[in-house]
Amino acid sequence: MRLRDLFKSNSIKEDATLKTVKDLQLLDDVWIKEDEEIYTGWIWDISRRCITVVYGEDLRDFRFQIPRPMNATTIIQDNKILYCNKPNNDN
Repeated sequence: MRLRDLFKSNSIKEDATLKTVKDLQLLDDVWIKEDEEIYTGWIWDISRRCITVVYGEDLRDFRFQIPRPMNATTIIQDNKILYCNKPNNDN
């Protein structure tokens, strides 16, 4: 069992709409693309200006600056891409 699973509820809601940056909450699942590899991660901290994400098997973390307007579904920063929704294989 993963640490974040202790804090997440067991109910998973399916939503047809895409999640945006403003919809992200603590411990939400996100995906990080780094060096052409996509890693699963989760939101560790959200402040007014930054989102900290923990990802990968070795539990790396990275702080993304929150873009304005906050209706973006991805954030690109320092050769990394944060996906709010699970990316397709062609991304």
